[in-house]
Parts: sequence; C-alpha cells; structure tokens
Amino acid sequence: MNPYKAPNSKIEDLNYQAVPKALKPLYWLIGLAAACSFLSMTIGVIFILQDMSAELYWFAWYGQLVFLIMIVSIYGLVFVFYYFLIYRPLQQRKRSTSQWWFTAVFILSVLWLGVYFLPSEDATESTWLENSLGFLELGFLIVAAWLARRPAALQYLVK
Repeated sequence: MNPYKAPNSKIEDLNYQAVPKALKPLYWLIGLAAACSFLSMTIGVIFILQDMSAELYWFAWYGQLVFLIMIVSIYGLVFVFYYFLIYRPLQQRKRSTSQWWFTAVFILSVLWLGVYFLPSEDATESTWLENSLGFLELGFLIVAAWLARRPAALQYLVK
C-alpha cells in the first residue's frame, strides 16, 4: 500500500441543491431574456461603430478609451441589472422573486418605451431587429414573473 496515494473517496458538496423542475423554466426564461438584451445591445454597438467609423479614428487615444469604457459600462449595467434584480433572488430562493421581477419588468418597459417614443434630432433609428429583441426580452421576463407566482414555483421559494 502506497502512503502517498490519494484516497479513493468522493468529495461531495453538501450545500448543493438540484434545481427543481418547477424552477427550470424560470432559469431558461432568464437566459433567453439576457441573451436578447445582450444581442440587441451588440447590434446597437455595431451600428454605432458603423456610423462613427470615420470619426472614431480621428479621436485621440483617450477619446477612443472613453468610448470603449462607455460600451463596457453599458454591458456591465445590463449584467448588474440581470444579476441583482432577476437571477440572484431566484438563486437564493426568495419568495419575493416575483416582486423583484415585476420591478425589473416595470423598469425595462419604462426605459424601452422612453427610448422608443422620445423624439430625437439625430437620424439614428433602431432597427426592427432591435425592437423585436427588446419586445421579446420584456415578454420573456413577463412570462417568467407570472410563472414565479404560481404555486408550483412558490413552494420552492421559501425565504
């Protein structure tokens, strides 16, 4: 018997809890909504870069750095929004998950309608793809918030 051989036992995480079947659609809807948001923002950034391609090269290096920081901060804001308002309450199995989600849906709908209906002096317009992705994102979050209020999901949301 070799004293330096690793033991043959398995290490198990005692804190691990499998995701219940009633909560799996909520995780899928969160993922779809976040994917719609990031895809819509990526399309918007691509269109901004196409519109500003000539002017962007004339910026000094710190102007380009500020532009890059703005883009990264917008993606970070979306990540923080989805993580703290939507994913974290579900991961902690809080019973107030649906209230947090309705708050998130309200904030997103006000921002979406504000951007959509505000008159602008610029010629920039959002494409039908960006609008449809934003609408799908809101739809996924509304369905998920509704599913989080059902008794099948509420029995797993205990805190």
